[in-house]
Amino acid sequence: MTETRFDLDRRALLAAAAGLMALPPGLSWAQTAPSGPPRRGGIARISTSQRVSHLNPLRHIINPDYLVGEMMYSGLTRLALDGMKPEPDVAETWESNADATVWTFKLRSGVRFHHGPPVTAKDVEATLKAVLDPATASPGQRNIGPIREVVAVDDLTLRITLTGPFADLPVNLAHTNARILPAEVIARDIRAPDTQDFGCGPFKLTRHDPGRLIKLERYENYHFQPRPYLDGVEVALYPDIAGEAAALINNETDILLLGNPSDFPRMQRTAGLRAIRT
Repeated sequence: MTETRFDLDRRALLAAAAGLMALPPGLSWAQTAPSGPPRRGGIARISTSQRVSHLNPLRHIINPDYLVGEMMYSGLTRLALDGMKPEPDVAETWESNADATVWTFKLRSGVRFHHGPPVTAKDVEATLKAVLDPATASPGQRNIGPIREVVAVDDLTLRITLTGPFADLPVNLAHTNARILPAEVIARDIRAPDTQDFGCGPFKLTRHDPGRLIKLERYENYHFQPRPYLDGVEVALYPDIAGEAAALINNETDILLLGNPSDFPRMQRTAGLRAIRT
């Protein structure tokens, strides 16, 4: 992997970073908007003032968890850029019966976990059952839908039966806690993903030092080619939001996800940086 830093008018914010759109009113973001077609290569440097609690997507609960989880893991579905409509991810198509109580998902073939094995419906079945199991203590237990039964019909077909009609199941299955883990890992040690990478998302883990730095690199076999365009992403921990702002302004980082309103005027005055209230 090259160590070239990506440079879009000096620095940029990935505004679609997972789960981080719902910031409290009045807080500021900083970004510069890319122009022209996507360019391949470079490392995005992201700052956070919260420690990533663990890598296990089933138990993610804070924004830095979601950020890393979205990069390492994939779900059956994902949300479109409007944050409302479901789009295919590992599931290529889906359909329901007339009253939306039984859903059938067809998985795309050729999807593989970063460590090699193919992603099958058995993995999705095991993942959703683990999310729904109170022993897992997953925040997604109440969010993925009124599921009664999950069955892997064959390697690429999953059937989900609900307790009642629910038309938004594909939306809810895009929840960050519903990212797919291997069935074998869930059966062997459900805590193993706390510190190890078992994902099939666009980036794979190369360094895990949650008190300082998490590094990820492009997964060359990602199922949405030619993405991702970046060579990698670094998520660095800073002691506070003020330190994050200073790092962005000093060009030590490229992306600031959450800013302090008091830093907003200074960001507005910094060349090559666009500050946005949300």
